[in-house]
Amino acid sequence: MKKLLLSIIAVILATAGSAFANTGDDWTPVQFSFMPGAKNWPSRNNVNGVKIGLPISSLDGGLNQKVNGVELGFVSMSQNVGGAQLSFMNVDTKNCAGLQLSCASVATDFKGAQIGGYNELNKGGGAQLGIVNVGAENKGVATGVVNYHERNSSGVQFGAINSAQNYSGIQIGAFNFNDDEDVQQTGRQKSSVIQFGAINYMEDGFLPVFILFNFRV
Repeated sequence: MKKLLLSIIAVILATAGSAFANTGDDWTPVQFSFMPGAKNWPSRNNVNGVKIGLPISSLDGGLNQKVNGVELGFVSMSQNVGGAQLSFMNVDTKNCAGLQLSCASVATDFKGAQIGGYNELNKGGGAQLGIVNVGAENKGVATGVVNYHERNSSGVQFGAINSAQNYSGIQIGAFNFNDDEDVQQTGRQKSSVIQFGAINYMEDGFLPVFILFNFRV
C-alpha cells in the first residue's frame, strides 16, 4: 500500500509540476466542473494543473479539451488527460496517458495504469490491477480475479480465471481459456499463448484441454 501511495504521489507531482508550462487565454491551472450542461469555472478550454468535479468532471470544455495534471471527482468524463484521474468512476476516457484510480474505469487509446474494481482498456497499452480486467487490441499486464482480452491483444494475464481470444502472451491462473475468432475472415492474429494453471483450454493447443500447462502447436 505504501508503494502504491508513493507511486500515485509521484505521478501527481510529475504531472502537476508542468501546470504553468502552457500559458494563454485558453489555459487555466485550476478548474471546477459541476455536471453535464453546467459551465465549468473558470471557463477556459484547457487545464494545466488540477480539474475538480463537484461532483462530476464534465465535458463542458468539449471533446478536444486537454487536462494535463490531475482530475478529481465522483465521475470523470474528460477525454484527453495526461496525468492522473482519481475518481469513483472514469467514464469513456480517450487519448490519455497516465494513471486511472477508481472503482470502475473505461478507456480507449490509453497508455498507462488502471487500478480499480473494474478496468476496461481498449486499443492501448499498460497495466491493469483490479477484480475484473477487460480489454481489446491492447498490450500489457493484467492482474485480477477475472481477466478477459480479445482482438489481437498481447501480454500477460495473471488471475484466477483468464480468458482470451486471438491473444499472444502468457496466461497464469487456476483456469485458462483461449481460442481464435475469425482469423481468415477478419485478418485477426492467430493466438500464440503459453498457459500455466490447473485447467488449460486452447482449441489449437497440443491438446484442447490439459492440466498444469498447455501451448499452441
